[in-house]
Amino acid sequence: PQVSISDEPETLYKRLSLLVKGHDKAVLDSYEYFAVLAANELGISVEKVHKPPKKIERLTLLKSVHIYKKHRVQYEMRTHYRCLEV
Repeated sequence: PQVSISDEPETLYKRLSLLVKGHDKAVLDSYEYFAVLAANELGISVEKVHKPPKKIERLTLLKSVHIYKKHRVQYEMRTHYRCLEV
């Protein structure tokens, strides 16, 4: 592969904000630990890690497709967030 060289200046950013979404809180805890550890090893300072409020989405459906209107089941999806300020 050939590498193209351009005379345009590179864009540098002072702050980077990473928003990570997931349905399992333990996976997000593990990812947060890994990201902070990797950033420290690379010499990148992590300013702040905060947890925005989780979003809960509920869906109510009939248990039976044809009859029994009063018999329902409720499903719930929780989306957890982590925001890393680098």
